[in-house]
Amino acid sequence: MQLKKRVWVIVCLVLICMTGCGIDSIFCGGESQEMERGTEKQIHDELLNTEKLENQFEYHNMDGSQEVENEFQQPEGYEEGPEGLPTPTLDAWGVTLSVKNVTPKGLTIVCTQSGSTPTGELSTGTYYVLERKEADKWIVVADIFDGKEVGWDEVAWIISMNGVTEWEVDWEWLYGSLAPGHYRIGKEIMDFRGTGDYDKEMYYAEFEVVQ
Repeated sequence: MQLKKRVWVIVCLVLICMTGCGIDSIFCGGESQEMERGTEKQIHDELLNTEKLENQFEYHNMDGSQEVENEFQQPEGYEEGPEGLPTPTLDAWGVTLSVKNVTPKGLTIVCTQSGSTPTGELSTGTYYVLERKEADKWIVVADIFDGKEVGWDEVAWIISMNGVTEWEVDWEWLYGSLAPGHYRIGKEIMDFRGTGDYDKEMYYAEFEVVQ
């Protein structure tokens, strides 16, 4: 009888131990699932924050304070250039050149001035240069004077501010009739503040000569 009681007690103890391990496993499994869910939520939140920051640029003021701009914006006046031609770039004088009425013997230069801050009066003269694109390089077009010095009229054409100025160019006397190809014309523009006080920049406009 005593032996049966001892066996029964041992069996009960074994069952209690097994039941206890099962309960612990249930609780441990529950905690593990909660931890996994918490980790997934944290990763999700971090991804969302990363996506938000990818489109932000941070700027710091001189006093150390921080400014955040949500999205990059192109500067005012920016426009995409025609397909196959370079995109016009903005400069300190707000000048861009284009052309129209192109023939093998001449064209019309269209000078557009918009915004920016030239420090004086913008103007140009009669001088220009022609270049032809060959193997991705710009080569100066040879004139018909075989290296002799060419005289240019000393005049100043004023460029209208926030407007459009046009100049007719006939180069037959200087270059003759151009062969078909890809060219550009260069004009020297001056920011004139006074006698001996000025800046000069060369501007170009590309064009095609067809047969």
